[in-house]
Amino acid sequence: IEFENGKKFTFKQLHNDCLKVAAALKKAQLKPGEIFMVYGFNCYEFVVAIISGLLVGGVALPIRGADTSNEFHNEIKSKDVRLLFISGHLKDAAVAVKNLSQIKEVILFDGVEHDGDLRCIQSIIRDETEFLAEDEIFDPKGNQDSIALILESSGTTGAVKGAQLAHYDLATLFVSSNPLDINRSDGEILLAASPIAHLTGMTNHFFSLTHGTILVTLRENTLENNMKAIEKYKITRAVLSPSTMTQMIKADPPPNLQSLKAVFVAGARLPKDVGDEFVKRFGIKYLYNAYSMTEATMLSTLGVNEIGKFHALGKIWNGMQIKVVDVETESIL
Repeated sequence: IEFENGKKFTFKQLHNDCLKVAAALKKAQLKPGEIFMVYGFNCYEFVVAIISGLLVGGVALPIRGADTSNEFHNEIKSKDVRLLFISGHLKDAAVAVKNLSQIKEVILFDGVEHDGDLRCIQSIIRDETEFLAEDEIFDPKGNQDSIALILESSGTTGAVKGAQLAHYDLATLFVSSNPLDINRSDGEILLAASPIAHLTGMTNHFFSLTHGTILVTLRENTLENNMKAIEKYKITRAVLSPSTMTQMIKADPPPNLQSLKAVFVAGARLPKDVGDEFVKRFGIKYLYNAYSMTEATMLSTLGVNEIGKFHALGKIWNGMQIKVVDVETESIL
């Protein structure tokens, strides 16, 4: 569900649309290991672009729509981007790079049906007659260094990090036992406030796909949108940053968070008093500190649901191994 406009999409629709767009990308000669950029705001078509590119073996480089033109151009050149998906609202940036020799194609999305000589995701979905066959879907074949995603950052702010996550990192995070499964029941509704270009946003969107959970996504991650989305759609589970939690505590009038049963904290360290106050003020049943680091994937550690201990990083989660390695000697410390 897109919060700002209320548009709803089904898992079956997403499945079919991704296979169609993936077939088009294969015809556009996006090859395994080549980087494709998705530049814009959270929306259904952003997810279609990411998954479609991954299906043919491309390496996804999602970029926030709020990033500057300079940041956009720097990423295009430094990462040797070969194909670009870009929001129709950022068309000027698309025109500026479409003639670069490295770019195979520029594809518009985010509600755009057609625009001159630039194809759009919706037109591809409408006109493409082929679906990517199952035996054409990219398989890393045991290569644990095969990169799937290059993410800007772990939370909601900060400079570009370029953290690389392999296909097997994602498999470990979403296919194995996942902390977001804790105390999960039927009928859950998940809030995705953070940009997909950040680890928290990517985790929310992919968790929804792998677990069949209804997801409400925000184009603009503002305090007002977070509070309105929770109230309107009766959100039951959310990944929130400490800064958002602090603003909710101070909000006047206070938000109605009665539907919110479980909160996972990410994006920054959680101050001890913030976790305690948030649980007491809003009656949150489960609160877990899931903050770690982009390079280790989200939810590699999980805190405890206990007053006075919410701020602690907690223990290493099931299926995870963490090693401290000397970068010069590669010896385990």
